[in-house]
Amino acid sequence: MSEKFPVSWSKDLKSRILVDEDASKYTTFGIGGRVPLWIELFDLEESVRVIEGLRQERSKFFVIGRGSNLLISDEKIDKVFLSLQSDYFKKAAIEGDELRARAGLTLDALISKASKHSLGGLEFLAGIPGSLGGALYMNAGVRDKCIGDLVKEVKVVTCQGAVKVLRQDELSFSYRDGGLKECVIVEAVLRLNKTKKEDILAARRRFLEDRKKRQPLDCASAGCIFKNPPGEGNESGRLIEKAGLKGFGIGDARISSKHANFIVNGGRATFNDVCRLISYVQDKINRLYGVKLETEIEIVQADERKEKF
Repeated sequence: MSEKFPVSWSKDLKSRILVDEDASKYTTFGIGGRVPLWIELFDLEESVRVIEGLRQERSKFFVIGRGSNLLISDEKIDKVFLSLQSDYFKKAAIEGDELRARAGLTLDALISKASKHSLGGLEFLAGIPGSLGGALYMNAGVRDKCIGDLVKEVKVVTCQGAVKVLRQDELSFSYRDGGLKECVIVEAVLRLNKTKKEDILAARRRFLEDRKKRQPLDCASAGCIFKNPPGEGNESGRLIEKAGLKGFGIGDARISSKHANFIVNGGRATFNDVCRLISYVQDKINRLYGVKLETEIEIVQADERKEKF
């Protein structure tokens, strides 16, 4: 990426541009290094312009949502970060039994919008501190439900700067993977169900109370660290707890004593602390039970040649 700023394609942009920004301020983990450019995209038109400009420069970029489910290296990152937190990307509209929403809308705001129109089906996402774009990217959900089940279409900007609408038969949602890694998610249409408003609010409350009871929502974390491996009773949290690792820590990163599939930041945890703890857990679970745990969180490393988890 050019060391000079502003670069030619950035002239007259309405998008908010920050130079040498601290990424840790934007993650629920509170961990992250400095990035050369942080761009809060103004609207779809400017998103295309920025992506085209970055492609011409051969600059790498990373799209960040609400910063949950994410671990960023605390070294300097050689990528431009694109954020969809402008007002443009926080709008939604009801179309019959469908909800058309933009990627920056929080999941709680999404549920609220739907409930006002007596549309249910999203309540299982209550309490997840993410955005619609992030939820689609990782196909967020619970044991028997995921957001991909509700998707009719997704609008994206490709890495080449083209706007595309992907229909249901063009999408490939799977467990904790939306199959949308090579594009920027900007909007989606979700099919919902006519439901009594009081039933929606009651279901939302149940999911939220369950999360508060079982998960360390008052601590800095990135949510569940590991995917659940295949097999009945093979939940990652249960295996980690069975291995006696609840409360175990490295540096200022530790396994939550409330939910063993959460790593929490005690206040000064580094990227290296978390990565070492992830590796330690993976090695121990593999040795004890012959199960290889895969990370669910997105990990952004300063040097992409480093080993992936």
